[in-house]
Amino acid sequence: MKNLKRKRRKKTKKELILEAMKNKNWDYRTVHGIAAETKIPEPIVAKILNESRNEVRSSFIKTKSGKNLYFLRENKSAVGDFWWAIRKMSKDKYEASDDDC
Repeated sequence: MKNLKRKRRKKTKKELILEAMKNKNWDYRTVHGIAAETKIPEPIVAKILNESRNEVRSSFIKTKSGKNLYFLRENKSAVGDFWWAIRKMSKDKYEASDDDC
């Protein structure tokens, strides 16, 4: 009798990265965060993200430390990202002005 168990195909690095992008805990992801989750080196994650423009967008804004933020196209439109960026900037502006009072 033949062994009916099928061997699972090992996921590609791109598949692992896109899977990490679907993590519901995050709206946006950094290269560092994806690399930590997938155990794929940051330069490779960055390269794959930049080559995956059909699936992934780079946000208009960056983290406080200047890192790029990425999100899946299927989860948010460019307009949605732009709107989020405006809300974020407004929130930061008003929080800063409260500290000045």
